[in-house]
Amino acid sequence: MKLSKKIFPIFNNKKDLVYLDSASSAQKPQVVIDSIKNFYENDYSNSSRGACPLSENVTSIVEGVRGKVKNFINAEDADEILFTGGATESINILAGALADYFNDGDEVIITDTEHHSNILPWHLLAEKKDIKLNVLEMNDDGSFDFEKLNSLINENTRMISFSPMSNVLGTIINIENVVSLIRNKESELNSNILINLDLCQYIVHRPVDLKKWNVDFACFSSHKIYGPTGVGVLYCHKSKHNILKPYKLGGGTVSRVNIIDGVVKLNKFPTCFEAGTLPIAQIVGLGSALDFVSEIGYEEIIKHDEKLTKYALEKMKEIDFVNLLGTDSEKTRSSIISFNIDGINAFDFAVLMGQSGVCLRVGTSCADPLHYKLNITHSFRISFGIYNEEKDIDIFVEKMHKVVNMLK
Repeated sequence: MKLSKKIFPIFNNKKDLVYLDSASSAQKPQVVIDSIKNFYENDYSNSSRGACPLSENVTSIVEGVRGKVKNFINAEDADEILFTGGATESINILAGALADYFNDGDEVIITDTEHHSNILPWHLLAEKKDIKLNVLEMNDDGSFDFEKLNSLINENTRMISFSPMSNVLGTIINIENVVSLIRNKESELNSNILINLDLCQYIVHRPVDLKKWNVDFACFSSHKIYGPTGVGVLYCHKSKHNILKPYKLGGGTVSRVNIIDGVVKLNKFPTCFEAGTLPIAQIVGLGSALDFVSEIGYEEIIKHDEKLTKYALEKMKEIDFVNLLGTDSEKTRSSIISFNIDGINAFDFAVLMGQSGVCLRVGTSCADPLHYKLNITHSFRISFGIYNEEKDIDIFVEKMHKVVNMLK
C-alpha cells in the first residue's frame, strides 16, 4: 500500500491541516472507519451472550480479532490476549491483579522517562503495600546506562516495567538487550522477576515479537496505532495467569454463581478479566487497524519514520531559537521530536500554532519526571504518523517562525 494522506478522510475534509500530534492519538484511515460503520449496520449484537446466529457471529468476530492481535505481537496463544479500555487501564489492571502476589519489602523498577500511566499504578500499589519503587534515571540525551539497571536489581526486585520508546524524546531502547540483562541477573539471584512493556509508542513504529523477547506482560492502545479509542490490549504470558487475581467482576467473568452456597466459579483467562459487555465495535476497528498496518509493513514504516525524522531534525537544527531535547540521530529515536523555545509563553505559542493549522503538543506530555530530570517545566512536541510528509515539516517551520516573531 502506498503511503498517502488520501486514505485518511480528515485530510480530505481539512485540506490545510498539519497534524503533528500522532504520539497523542493517530488519525484514522478510511478502512478502519468503514469497518466500524459496517459492523453497526450489518453485524451488531452482543458477544458471548446469545445463541442466535447474529450473536454467535459477533463472538466469532471478537475471537478472530483476539487471534489477530496474538499474531501481530507474536504471542504464543490467543488466550494470552485481554481486551481492555486502553493501555492506562491495562497497567492499572495488571498492578491491581498482582496486589496479592507482592509481599512487603518487594521492589518495582521503572524509569524516569515513563508516561504517568506506567508510574501511577505502581505508585498506588506501593502506597497500599510496603513496596519500594526504584527509578532508573536516564542520561541527558534520553539514553540509559544499563549498568545502573544491573545495580538496581536485587533479590527483592519483583517487577520491572518500562516503555521501550519514550513518548517525549522518541528514544528507542533495545528490548532484547535489556531483557537479556534482567534475565541473567534473575538467574544469578535465583529469583523471579516479572517484566512489563508499555508498547504504546513502540508498536506504532517497530514490530513486536513477544515470543522472542521473553517478557511476562505487555500493553498498548488501539487509538495510537490508527484504530479507534476505547480499546486496548493487555498481554499476559500463560505461565503467569495463576498469579493474577481479577479485581473487577461481572457478566462474562464467571461460569457459576450460587449465593446460597457462596460458590463463585471464575472463567479461565482472559474472560475472567473482561467484565461486562466488551467495546465490540472498537475491537472490530482495532482488528482493521492491525490489518492496515500489516498491509503497509514495518519495513516501509521504518523507512518513512527515519526519513521524516532526519528531515525535521536537520530543519530544526538550523533555527537558532529552538532547543532540541534528546538525541539528534534518527537511528536512535523515531517520529517524536520535543523542543523548547526561550522567551515565549508556551501556551500562547501552541494556541497560535493551532490557529494557523498546525497541531502539536505542549506541556509535559504526561511525563513530569522526565521534565524534572531535564530541569524544564514544559516542552513542545511534534510527532509523525504515516500520513505526514516533508511538506508538513516545511509548513511547521514556516509557521513557527511567524508565531515566534509575533510573541517576541
